[in-house]
Amino acid sequence: MNAPGENLNLAWARLIIEELVRCGVRACCMASGSRNSPLVVAAAEHARMQTVIHHDERGAAFFALGHARATGVPCAWLTTSGTAAANGLPAVVEASRASAPLIALTADRPPELRDAGANQAIDQVKLYGDNVRWFFDLPCPTPDIDPAFVLTTIDQAVHRACSAPAGPVHLNCMFREPLVGDRDVASPVLAPLQDWRERDAPYTNYPESRPTLQSEALQHIASVVKVASRGLLLVGQLDSTAETSVLSSFAAGLGWPVLADVTSGLRLRPAGYPRAPYYDQLLLSDAAATVLAPDVVLHVGGRMTSRRLQQYLVKQRCETYIHVSAGPGRQDPGHLVSLHAQSDPSEFCTALSPLLGESDHEKWVKAWETKGEGLDSIVDATLGETQSVSEPGVARSVSRSLPAGHGLFLGSSMPIRDMDAYGYAEGKALAVAANRGASGIDGTLASAAGYAAGLDRPVPVVADFLGIQVRSL
Repeated sequence: MNAPGENLNLAWARLIIEELVRCGVRACCMASGSRNSPLVVAAAEHARMQTVIHHDERGAAFFALGHARATGVPCAWLTTSGTAAANGLPAVVEASRASAPLIALTADRPPELRDAGANQAIDQVKLYGDNVRWFFDLPCPTPDIDPAFVLTTIDQAVHRACSAPAGPVHLNCMFREPLVGDRDVASPVLAPLQDWRERDAPYTNYPESRPTLQSEALQHIASVVKVASRGLLLVGQLDSTAETSVLSSFAAGLGWPVLADVTSGLRLRPAGYPRAPYYDQLLLSDAAATVLAPDVVLHVGGRMTSRRLQQYLVKQRCETYIHVSAGPGRQDPGHLVSLHAQSDPSEFCTALSPLLGESDHEKWVKAWETKGEGLDSIVDATLGETQSVSEPGVARSVSRSLPAGHGLFLGSSMPIRDMDAYGYAEGKALAVAANRGASGIDGTLASAAGYAAGLDRPVPVVADFLGIQVRSL
């Protein structure tokens, strides 16, 4: 065992934080404790790591989740051992379902204190189960282990968090006491890393790769799309404003009616393509739903919020339902998908567009426009009949009044459904997010705070009559 004051805890923690930064991680939210003090000190002293201290481990994890959602870049969550680590499970579950790159760094007791009745010691090995993309149990720092091992472990963790489907990873970091030493014993142990220190790049580079379709698959999809007479484009949750821009251009070229979910970033803004922003109200009519039955559905992005739309798709079950998403998992509760194309949505649309050519969908588009004519005015008139506050009225008012450049974070349950159904369709361009992976109502404000910090802009929150504006931190 190391002599008092002589330990490598802080040296390893500095390696961890430095390599996270070199891999692109720029922010971490930490709930300080004792056992994670080496990581906290290392993060706080790093000039390029933005740190946020949260008094609650659960809230800190959701803050990191929101930050990762806003930037698309992994955000670290630092916490101490025991139930502090367990408090991160809800955020980890949401990050997994929402494909958000969260780096969970949990401090832990050394092996000799595991399953021995030691204070604040629980079994943290694979604590989050299958909800993480990767787990690694980092041993206690020791001069007997090549320090390059620490760096390659971090490189692998960030790579796993960012690879499709993106998601959380868990690094469980064991530390022995004394936690932070007062004598420099790191220099000789870290000497083999001299070349790495002189560079500003990760020890192991992982070139970015995204899932793409082979030419044969794209050609097949193009052939199906070109002959469709009643095609419908569904746009679910998108992960960035860049994806939103690409989908907007793709929709304009495709010429099909577009049903855009509020989390796509397309629902609350003007469009240069055919669309039915109030499809939730339109599909209330069985007669309209029957007339508007599609022969091909092309669904790009995450799942749709509207239950009525799901019921409509099940009832009007078409022969061809193509779903495009970056991950391999099913997002098909109605079991409608006939072809699942695992591909980055932006790359898919960019590759498919040149294969389609020109087509005429005027009659089909006109049918949707005719059935949906006047719905915007009807929604306004209906919500204006009463002076009392209502959830649909709040959604309408907020979406109409927000200036361009703001973000918007929506609570689960009714707030997101109300915004999806009643949100003003001619508003400004907004970055919209919600915890719709597992649709939990917990962690909403903490996630919104992290989202605001990541966007670096004001982010109003709509959550069950709760109108709180969380400004950039």
